This record gives sequence, C-alpha cells and structure tokens, in this order.
Amino acid sequence: MEILKIVSIGTAGTILAAVLKKEEPQFAIIVSIATGIIIFLQILNCFSSLINQLYDMANRSGIDRNYVSIILKITAVAYIAQIGAEICKDAGESAIGTKIEIAGKIIIAAMCLPLITRLFGMVINFL
Repeated sequence: MEILKIVSIGTAGTILAAVLKKEEPQFAIIVSIATGIIIFLQILNCFSSLINQLYDMANRSGIDRNYVSIILKITAVAYIAQIGAEICKDAGESAIGTKIEIAGKIIIAAMCLPLITRLFGMVINFL
C-alpha cells in the first residue's frame, strides 16, 4: 500500500530531523524539506490520475475545462502555501510562515474571480 511507504518515509525523516535538530539544526531543516519532496514524488502518480479523472468527469458533464483548471490551480496554491508556511514554522520563522499563508489566501481570492464572475452572470440571467 502506498500509504505505508509514505508513513515510513515520513517517520524516518522525522526521527532523523529530530536527532539532527539537537546537534545540527540547519541539517534538520534540509532533512525535513527533502522528506517532504520524497513524499510528494511518491504521490505524483496518484495525483495525475486524480486530475485526469476530474477532467474526464468535467468533459462528460459539459463543464468547461477552464473552470476545472482554475479549481485545480487554487487547490495547488493552497497546498503549496501550507507546505511553505509549515517549513518556515519548523525553522522557527512563524511570522514568515503566517505571511505565506496570507499571501496564499489573497492569491486564491484573486484566482476565484473568474468563477465568481461566472456565478454572478448565472444569477443575473436567472433573475
């Protein structure tokens, strides 16, 4: 099972980072980031399959692919911002992590504008 491999990688990375944090804190952060990258690489196949299925469902239901793309990009921004913020917080820079979270939220709000515009258009046409 894929999750067992991911949990094993995460646990090993956590233990190694915890041991290094006492002696070499800068290496602990590198181990933490590397562990995250390895885990991300492990889920790429699953993620690409999910994206393909979403586009397939959109095509079958007649939903514009551009809207699916926007939703996927918004989801990616949310995950990237969260991961970046957590890395900063792990390094003891919670203020920077908080700013990354705020920036991610603002970017997501801006990316939502085409969907909101479309929704308002539908409401106006309905009335």
